[in-house]
Amino acid sequence: MLTIEGASKIVHNAVSILLGNAAINKASTGSRTFANKTDISPDAAEAVESMAAIGLYEGFAGTYFKPKSRMTMEQAAVMLNNMIKKKEAGNSLLLNIAR
Repeated sequence: MLTIEGASKIVHNAVSILLGNAAINKASTGSRTFANKTDISPDAAEAVESMAAIGLYEGFAGTYFKPKSRMTMEQAAVMLNNMIKKKEAGNSLLLNIAR
C-alpha cells in the first residue's frame, strides 16, 4: 500500500536526485502549510510541503492533508496530470525533469 505521504517522498526524492535539492528549494519558495501538518511524519514533512508548493497537489478541501491515506489511482492520475500541466506551462523544474 502506497500512502499519499509515501508518494510525496518518492517524487521529492526523484526530483532531488535529478535536479539537486537547490532546485526543489528554489521551486518551493512560498511553500504551503496544511491545517493538520502535525499528522505528517517528520521525515515526510519537507517532501509534502515542497510538492504542494510546486503545485502537484492541493490537499483535501484545499487545506487538509491525509498523509496516511492510501493513494488511489485517481489521486496518482491527478498528480501526474498536474506535472504535465506544469511542464506545458513552462515550469522550469518540471521542464528539466522531462528532458
